[in-house]
Amino acid sequence: MHQRLQRGAGLTAAALTVAATIALAACSVGGTGSPSLDQPSSSEPSAAQSSEPTSSVEAGARTLRTIADASDQGSPLTVGSELAANDVYTTHAATYVSDGLTISAVLHEPVAPGPHPGVVLVHGFINFEGYTSGGVLQREQDYLARAGYVVLYTDLRGLAGSDPAPSGPPDLEMGATADVINAVHALAMSGLRGLDGDRIALLGHSLGGLLVINVLAAKPGLVDAVVAFAPSSTDRWRDVRQYLGPGDPIYDAAVAAHGTPDTNPQYWADVSADTFVGQVTEPLLVVHGDADSIVPYQWSVELAARWQQAGKDVQLVTLKGEDHLFGARWSEAMDAVTAFFANHLS
Repeated sequence: MHQRLQRGAGLTAAALTVAATIALAACSVGGTGSPSLDQPSSSEPSAAQSSEPTSSVEAGARTLRTIADASDQGSPLTVGSELAANDVYTTHAATYVSDGLTISAVLHEPVAPGPHPGVVLVHGFINFEGYTSGGVLQREQDYLARAGYVVLYTDLRGLAGSDPAPSGPPDLEMGATADVINAVHALAMSGLRGLDGDRIALLGHSLGGLLVINVLAAKPGLVDAVVAFAPSSTDRWRDVRQYLGPGDPIYDAAVAAHGTPDTNPQYWADVSADTFVGQVTEPLLVVHGDADSIVPYQWSVELAARWQQAGKDVQLVTLKGEDHLFGARWSEAMDAVTAFFANHLS
C-alpha cells in the first residue's frame, strides 16, 4: 500500500446521504485567477461551542470526526485525453472516485524529469451554469505547473464532469471535504513517473480554503503543507449565519436536519475545523486581503491567533488593500506560496 495511505487516516468509499454544497456567496472565485483523529482539544473549542456539548450527532450524519475515524479507501487517478501542451508542462483531463462518485479534474505535468512534488488545487463556490472543468484558479494552475509542481485541480461533486451529490439535507461541505481527501489519495496513487507521491500539498481559495483546512484538521499526516487563500470561517455556524438566514431554504433545511449550536452543539462542533486544532500536525499558510468585501479578513486574523495559541505552525500573510480576488498583489501571494512550499516540500 502506498505510504501516504499509511500516514493519514482516510475515509470509506461508501456514500453517505449528503446534499449539494451550500451555495455561499462568500466563496465565488474568478475564472482568471494512519492514526485516527482523537478527541478534540478541550482548550480549543469551536466558536459554535459555548458550553460542553450535551447533544449527540444524529445517526448517519457525516462530520469531520466521522471522516477522521473512517478507514482509507483511496482510488488511483485515471488520466484521460491531452487538453493542451507547452514547452513547460502538459495538461490532461482526469477523473477519480470519491464516495463512489466520479469526480472530474485537470492534471498538469511538468515536462522536465522529476520527481516533482504535487499540489491539489481546490476552488471556491462556483455557479453551476457555464462552468467548465478547471475553469477557475487558472493563474495558480499555470504558475505552479511552471514552477515544477504536478498540479491536480479538482472540480468537486456536481460540477463539470463530476457526478452530482446524492440528495439529502445540507451536509455543511463534508462531501466536498471527502472529495479533496480522495483527490490527494488519487494523485499519490497515480503512478505518474514525474511525481513524488510522498510530497503533496493543498491550496484552496475561499470555500476551497475552508475545505483544505478541514483536511488539515481531520487528516493529520495526509499532506505535507496547506495554503488557504481568503478562507471561509472554520466555525461552520458562523458561515451559515453570515451568508444565510431564516427563510433561506438551505438555512432552513440545515437547521431542520442538524439543529443549531444551542440545540445540537455536538454536531456544529464536529463540522468545525477549530474543534480539532489540537490534532493538527502540518503547517498552514493563510493569505488574505485586508480589504476583502466578501470573507472578512478578521476571520483569518482570529484563525491564526487561535491556532498559534494552540501551538500550531500557522502563518498569516496580509495583502494590503486586496479584495477577495487577489489583483495587483497576487504575485506577492504566490511568492509566499513558493517560499512556503520550498520550505515544507523539499
